Amino acid sequence: MTDRNPRLKTPGSYRDTSVPVQRSIASLESILDQFGCETTSIAIVRRGERAGAEVRFVYGKQTYSVQIDLGEDPREHRQRMRVLFWYVKAILEAVAFGVVTAEEALLPFAEITDGAGGRTTVGKALTTGGGHLPSASPDGLMADLGMKALPLVGEVVKNENEEA
Repeated sequence: MTDRNPRLKTPGSYRDTSVPVQRSIASLESILDQFGCETTSIAIVRRGERAGAEVRFVYGKQTYSVQIDLGEDPREHRQRMRVLFWYVKAILEAVAFGVVTAEEALLPFAEITDGAGGRTTVGKALTTGGGHLPSASPDGLMADLGMKALPLVGEVVKNENEEA
């Protein structure tokens, strides 16, 4: 597929954005509030020339964390913060319209505890350390998320009323 849909945004679409980082943060706060998210926080962390952003919020009874690298120069910061706003907005709208459930859309960003007692996200836990969850069983992970794990294919499931 070589032809791009001209209506789709590309990195070039944001190249000359003049929207300041603070306005993107205000837009994020507003959209999170509109969708009923609680305990929101948006943090910008700078390490030398590089910066990162984290958006944390509670939706339903689960805490979610979306983190991105903002890059080195202020233009990149503006671009990536604007994309982050549109990304979070799109996810929440898809949930609100019933396209996907919150769990389906936000699972990679769901916060869980890592093996050392710190916090991480499901997505990071699955993509670091060889793709294994740090000292977490599927049942433990699902319990952290307030869900029950489905049985493995071929696994015999006993009725709760049956005797073992």
